[in-house]
Amino acid sequence: LTLADFNFDKKAGIDYAEMTLYDQENYPKAEEIAKRLILDNHINDDDATLLLGDIYLEWATEKDPSKFDDANAKYSELIQKNGQNDLYMSRKMRYFVRTDNLEQILMIKPYFMPREKSLDSKDWTELSGYCLDKLYGNLPPQKEYLRSKIEDVKEMLLRAVKSDSKNPTAYYNLSRYYIKVNNRDAAKSSLNNAIDYYKILPLRKKKDIYNEIDSYRLLGEQFSLEKSFLDAEENYMEGLKIFNEEKLNSGLKENAQIGKLYADAGDIDYFVKGNMDYALQNYKDSIDSGNDTPYIRYKIGYIQYGKNNFSEALGSFMKVGELHSDDSNFLFAMGNTLVQRKDYYVADGYFETLTEKLENEKNERGILFPQNKIKDSSFVDLYMKATNNYGVSLYNEAKRTGNSFYNGKSIEQFQKSLRAWDSISRNQDTMTRMEGSNLAEQNIKYVTHPMPDFEPALYSEISKTLSDEKGLF
Repeated sequence: LTLADFNFDKKAGIDYAEMTLYDQENYPKAEEIAKRLILDNHINDDDATLLLGDIYLEWATEKDPSKFDDANAKYSELIQKNGQNDLYMSRKMRYFVRTDNLEQILMIKPYFMPREKSLDSKDWTELSGYCLDKLYGNLPPQKEYLRSKIEDVKEMLLRAVKSDSKNPTAYYNLSRYYIKVNNRDAAKSSLNNAIDYYKILPLRKKKDIYNEIDSYRLLGEQFSLEKSFLDAEENYMEGLKIFNEEKLNSGLKENAQIGKLYADAGDIDYFVKGNMDYALQNYKDSIDSGNDTPYIRYKIGYIQYGKNNFSEALGSFMKVGELHSDDSNFLFAMGNTLVQRKDYYVADGYFETLTEKLENEKNERGILFPQNKIKDSSFVDLYMKATNNYGVSLYNEAKRTGNSFYNGKSIEQFQKSLRAWDSISRNQDTMTRMEGSNLAEQNIKYVTHPMPDFEPALYSEISKTLSDEKGLF
């Protein structure tokens, strides 16, 4: 049977075209049905024209952006012919969202806001999700002024949920809002709803699958913030399980969101379980998925450094330096790695930059209280280790070149390290120093009175994170 057998019934034709469009995602065939089987027999029909616009819009969104103009032309044609109404304006709204036209969205939004039922759940979801992304996401500098004009986001998100209480994407977007405003309980509740309704969604597009996977990631992150690491890991693993199944069955591709999920799973191994091999693989998968950040590169470098794979560690740390060249933990890690590789001249440069940075910071801080203030203690500890290690690198450069100038500089750095140790170890009330000595004290003895079985010692341990990453503890 064909539509001709039913006298080219319009409703049957529209149902056929929509099945081809939404279920099969066969855009050329859907266009053919709309044009030849419907519009050729129902000339200039408004419903068929709207359908054709929808076909072009989905086609442009998923496959061919050049079709956006065709979609807009059909919607404009209907508005010009019949005037503005909620249905046609909702399609213009979709067009502006998908072509990322924030100015037009802010102009058209007031048309809908006074009336809760001016849009259905699907369109409230699309509009609110877009505004949410723009409110909290990155905007080009020339459009930054628009951020303050984005209003009613929470209201729109709630309307999307209210108009369809089983809409998973509406819950997913609402949870992202709650995360931004630090309402963890509400975020967890919305994420659980999103996950439950994504599971029973009759027709799942790739975007739905990505959002379902990301819901597990976000839920895991909420548990991680509560230090419930077993629950966090369980959600990360479930998200990765769905991804790997869909990758195998439907060809789902990695993207930056999937990369963040790998990174979160890696953090559990790295910070909590201490399973560095699993962490390393997860971090590599994160980068391969398009989530390449200095924080991940640094942690990969740390793992390789711990394995004495200093060439691999150096490669990772150098990537970090492209964006975080002034980070103290990065500079210390680079200096140490280069010393381990016996690249003393280059190591000197990193340690010199670090110690100068710390000297400037010390002058800005004024009087330090390392025994009473944690921040001061951490700072002095890094200063002590950096100056000692700089001294070790300088000594080895002197030994390599025979230049006594480096020897003198090494003693100078050891003395700075020793003074830092003194400030940490001396009791401020009795002014007596704790028992024991630090590396700089032993290193000075060797440099000034060489012993055959002793080499200047390095503080070899490096930080697990860059300076501005908190980690999971």
